[in-house]
Order: sequence, then C-alpha cells, then structure tokens
Amino acid sequence: QRARDRLAGLRSVAPDVAGMSTADLEAGLTRTESSAWRAERAQGRRLFASVSGLIDDQIELVRVLSRAPVTLPGDVGVIPVTVANDLDRPARVGVRLTGTPSVRFEADDIEPVVLAPGQKVTLEVTARVVGTGPVDVDIALLTPEGEPFGDPIRTEVRSAAYARAAQWAALAF
Repeated sequence: QRARDRLAGLRSVAPDVAGMSTADLEAGLTRTESSAWRAERAQGRRLFASVSGLIDDQIELVRVLSRAPVTLPGDVGVIPVTVANDLDRPARVGVRLTGTPSVRFEADDIEPVVLAPGQKVTLEVTARVVGTGPVDVDIALLTPEGEPFGDPIRTEVRSAAYARAAQWAALAF
C-alpha cells in the first residue's frame, strides 16, 4: 500500500503525458500482488523491491537542493528554497517548512508551482524565528493536494535580531 501511495503522489506531482507514463510502474506493482508469488516468495520480494526502487528513483528526481544554514537579518526574513525537477515531464509541487521546536519557527506554505523538465527554481519563503539560537527546519515538498512528497531535508535557521539586541544591551550598560 505504501508503494501505491508513493506512486499516487508521483502521479499527482508529475501526471502522465504523451510518451511519458507511470503505467509500467503500476503494472509492476500489480504483478507483485499476484497470488503466484505465494510459492515463490523470494522472487516476489525481489520484484517488489525492484518496482518500489524504481518509484523511489522517480520521486527523488523532484527534490529540494537548499541545505545551507540560513541567518535571518531580523526575527522575520526570507529563506530561499531551490527546487529541482529532473524528471522527463513537468512537475507541480508546493513547499512546507517546519521547525523543531515548532513554537520557535513560523512559515507559510508555498503554493504549488510548475517546474518544466530539467528546471530549477528558487522560491522565497517568509519565515519568523522566535528566540536565540538555531532552529532545525525540515523543508518538505508537497503534492498539489498538500500531502508530503518525497523525503524532507533538514537545515538550520537562526535570527541575527537577538544577537544585535544583546550587543545593544551590553553597550548600554
């Protein structure tokens, strides 16, 4: 079921177009569900691993490239997020940033954008960091329906506002 869910996410992000289809992946998953594999479990598992791996390979072709730590000039700022589409068909994805702990980080989701095959685009996400010190932030792609797509990547975000405030306070005394 997880493999079918991943395939559905791939089809949502990068729908089939003429000459470029996920039908072979669908057929492969259907073959892995055959009762014929009851007698040949090892071969059935190998087939499933192969088809599942092909689905994952396709999903990994639409990914976030941004990983560098980001320092916002104040408690609010813009985080650049670069997304790449290395599929052979257009892909439509949104972006969600989630901080840990969540009370220290706020950012609005980016609505889905269409990336042409081979295109990279940098999206600007307005975010707010509360408090001092870094916040771990997961950057996740979303399907047009708002479901997670692929694996998120982690980066670090901090605010320079509190460091400047501490300097001003130290200078005042």
